[in-house]
Amino acid sequence: MGAPTWTGGNAATTASNLLGSDPTDAESSLLSSQQSWWADYRANTGTLEATSSDGEAQYTESLRAVYLFMEAASMRGTVPGSQAGVAGMFNFGQDHQNRTPSATWLWNLRTQISANMSSGDFALNIPIFNLYQNNLAAIETWTRQQMGGLPGACVPEVMRFNGNGNGNGGDPGAGANAACSQPGSPNWNALDITSGAEISLYVWQQYRTPGTSTSCGRTAR
Repeated sequence: MGAPTWTGGNAATTASNLLGSDPTDAESSLLSSQQSWWADYRANTGTLEATSSDGEAQYTESLRAVYLFMEAASMRGTVPGSQAGVAGMFNFGQDHQNRTPSATWLWNLRTQISANMSSGDFALNIPIFNLYQNNLAAIETWTRQQMGGLPGACVPEVMRFNGNGNGNGGDPGAGANAACSQPGSPNWNALDITSGAEISLYVWQQYRTPGTSTSCGRTAR
């Protein structure tokens, strides 16, 4: 979750400017755009119905539905709103932050990418793609700094929102756990050799999927 930048001043005036007429508007007016978005999402998402005598199919169906709707709620911003269940709108650790909240892990995000593609919700992958595309220059700079001046883009598996490969909290020194670090431990570096290729493949697969649109990102049904 986030909050507006606070640079000092009158708190009441700032709040009034941010909220505008919302405090006095009718509830129906405030909810109309949100309800319209969710109605459209529900109508165009590839949900499924499954049954089995032991109830396992119904249980799996429910898990998938819950996942898709939680995914939609947390992935409507300009960058991914969740990864690995931490630092997003929904957090399995409640008030405790597991792992490193400022880091994004492609090996976790790829499950969300695949779920969105399989349900026709292609637009929800755009924030993930933006994260890597908009940070390409920063990733290339990190690569040169940490990989002995080598050209190209070593996409950090554990990456901050700004393309910094030090997303796991470790330093890029010898034996440390930073990603895309030539002298670092192979613990995380072993994952870096596939991250760039994977995100490129996902972008290409979505681009090649019939019916996708850059405006709404969904398949017409």
